[in-house]
Amino acid sequence: MGKRYTSYEIKTVFPLSSEYAWRLMELMLEMQGYLEKGKKQIYRKLSLQEVRFKLDVPDDKYVGRIDHFQLKVLNKPISEINEKTIYHVWYEPYREGRKIAGFTFWMEYKAGYGPLPEAKETIDVEPISPDPAALPAARRSPKDAKAILKDQMMNGEGFTLIQFNSVVKKWGVEVVAKNFALGVTEADAKHLTGSSRKKYIKAFVENDYASERETMEEIKDHEAALAVEKKQKQDEMSEAFAAQGITSSGKPAQPKKPRKLTEEDLDNLLSIVAYSLTHGGIIKPIVKTIQAYGFRDEKEFIKKYAERLKKY
Repeated sequence: MGKRYTSYEIKTVFPLSSEYAWRLMELMLEMQGYLEKGKKQIYRKLSLQEVRFKLDVPDDKYVGRIDHFQLKVLNKPISEINEKTIYHVWYEPYREGRKIAGFTFWMEYKAGYGPLPEAKETIDVEPISPDPAALPAARRSPKDAKAILKDQMMNGEGFTLIQFNSVVKKWGVEVVAKNFALGVTEADAKHLTGSSRKKYIKAFVENDYASERETMEEIKDHEAALAVEKKQKQDEMSEAFAAQGITSSGKPAQPKKPRKLTEEDLDNLLSIVAYSLTHGGIIKPIVKTIQAYGFRDEKEFIKKYAERLKKY
């Protein structure tokens, strides 16, 4: 296929509001020649590290939470591609052991579509360089992107040249394009026309509502993750308490005489104490359970079973 991997009509992809959607399209369209030769589907298999690198995902984002990574980097951008282009894209994770190690991406033409005729207005998608410093250069030309956006805003939605130059100067082409695409999508959904439509879209490009919404979504995702983590810890502690007969009120049922400490009970109690020592200290209900077995306090128990505790 040579250095020039493909040319395709701007209108088949633009306007995509997600940078990850653009990069994924560029990545898949490197293989577009196979579709044009009659192959029904194309695919690329990439490790998780390769996906992060090729889609230019910041090193500190979506680390440790593969579900968040899939939602933000893959699911939402792919949904946008499937909604706004002539292609259908999907992926399947593959595993090494129990962990997701990477993904296989698939792409095909939607039903009723096929190879495009030579387009009058095209852009070249260059191969994604293995050098991270070269990634920005692998994207579409900023001049082309600005010209396309200008045509869409002025000829498509009636913006003046002064209005266009003003918002581009304030936010930059990428931010304006993202907000313009979102504004158009929502204006279409609301069936807005005329001056009310232009006013609605203008509010998006002037105030960068798209970034505000992304921030709110990230905050909601973070709060939801914290709530899940808190619930998991509470469930773990509840199970540990239940194993020792501690009631929902936090009070163990203590007989008048010391309980008989069976080997199974001792194993459970050692597990609870070891967990508590690494998660904020031993709480009062656990101390009472220890005392129920005839120990003066938790210190006496820990001292007696110090060696066994090291194994937990």
